[in-house]
Amino acid sequence: MSYAATGTGSIVLNVASVTEQRNMQLSLLAWYDKCCAAELNLCGASMKMKVEREYQARKQQMQRYSDPFWWLTVVFKEVGFTEVDRNPGDEALSIELSYYHNYDEHAILELLEALLPYTSEGCISYCGEEGDYWRHILIGGKWTEQSGHICYGEVYPTFARTHHNMESLIEEIRRRVIHDDRRYEDKARALLKAFEEHDPDGVLCALSGRGLHENGVAAGIWPDGEIGKQPDERA
Repeated sequence: MSYAATGTGSIVLNVASVTEQRNMQLSLLAWYDKCCAAELNLCGASMKMKVEREYQARKQQMQRYSDPFWWLTVVFKEVGFTEVDRNPGDEALSIELSYYHNYDEHAILELLEALLPYTSEGCISYCGEEGDYWRHILIGGKWTEQSGHICYGEVYPTFARTHHNMESLIEEIRRRVIHDDRRYEDKARALLKAFEEHDPDGVLCALSGRGLHENGVAAGIWPDGEIGKQPDERA
């Protein structure tokens, strides 16, 4: 991809010790060297000295302060992120990111891979100029790209969290799980998909064959047909 995009996200890095910080700095310097080598392979002989000087100046800029947040601010702005903010009070180094640039997936992923050994959480979502949506999310210790779309949620009725309603809902879900005769392989695939997409209703549907609203209707908590109605449309 190479077109204008906007994006927001966050990344959490564990670099509390001096050794971890030093190792991250070395990884970022190696990332600069890799970027420089790639550009040298593309430019003519007359430009090589200029390119090498530019990358040396960029590495010196990153090393200007002995502060991991400063290093991250510099390198993320190198690949098109316009705002890099730190979440105060977090024990780990938690960074909020905003993106607005001509999208260069290769450059972004190369940087994220360089930071991977120190990254515990991360998700960055983008919107392209043609209205497409995608994100980079850290799953199972590696960065994964997922495409997406806007989905407007239904208007669900209010759940009265009484003892009776909780017992009725739990009993209905238990009954559905026991009597659900779908193949275990199909359940497992649906469960994994819902987990990866951070979809709690999908997890319930994978386990019981029904989402929360359908289970609530079956348990007598909500009248059937309420889903999607505005509060003043309900009897």
